[in-house]
Amino acid sequence: MTTVPKKRTTRARKPDADNEPVLATEAGAPAADPCQVRLDTTLTIREAATLVTQLRAAMAAGAPVLDGSGVEQVDTAALQALAAAAVSARHAGRPVTWAGASRSLTGTAALLGLVPVLGLPGAA
Repeated sequence: MTTVPKKRTTRARKPDADNEPVLATEAGAPAADPCQVRLDTTLTIREAATLVTQLRAAMAAGAPVLDGSGVEQVDTAALQALAAAAVSARHAGRPVTWAGASRSLTGTAALLGLVPVLGLPGAA
């Protein structure tokens, strides 16, 4: 009999250790509005799994409001996660809105042609 190892995932947890994901606003503090997600300063493949968890929780709660004003570094993996969430939210009738977006975020998204897909401010 062959055993298949379980797939491990990483999720942010509430302080009371139940299994519901928590959205972080800053330094692990829960968001006042479950639809709001403050994006980390670094969004790379290392943070992509956590980002996806946060985006899913925000979409489950309603129309996601993203704050990317503090993003300093972003890579393609993170932009793919954001783009997938934006498209899914739009199809669900809950389009993503942005509370802010840094030059780094908008510049990298523009290089990849993702500004309209993400619905970033200034997108036509």
